[in-house]
Amino acid sequence: MSGIAGVFHFDGQPAAPQPLDAVLARVAHRGPDGSARWSAGPVALGFQAMHTTPEAAAERQPFVKGDLAIVFHGRLDNREELRKTLAPAPTPLEATFRQG
Repeated sequence: MSGIAGVFHFDGQPAAPQPLDAVLARVAHRGPDGSARWSAGPVALGFQAMHTTPEAAAERQPFVKGDLAIVFHGRLDNREELRKTLAPAPTPLEATFRQG
C-alpha cells in the first residue's frame, strides 16, 4: 500500500514543506517507487508510490486539475463503465468529431 500524507492549516497560513516532508519520511517504506508533493496556500499533499499493478506505474500523484488536487490509493472496478456513466453527454459537435 502506498503512503499518503497531508497538511492543512486552519488559520490560513501557507503550508511549509518541512512538516509534509517529515510525515513522508515516516512512511518512506510505503513508497519504494517514488515520492511526489504538491502545495498551494494552506494545503500540502504528498504521496509515496508503491506500484501494485502495471497501470499504477503510469499514474502520477498528487493529481491536480485546476485548483483541485487529490491523492488516492485504491482500486476502481469497472473503471470504463463508471467513466461512461459519470461523463457528461457530448455536445452534437463533439459527437460528430468522435464518430469521424
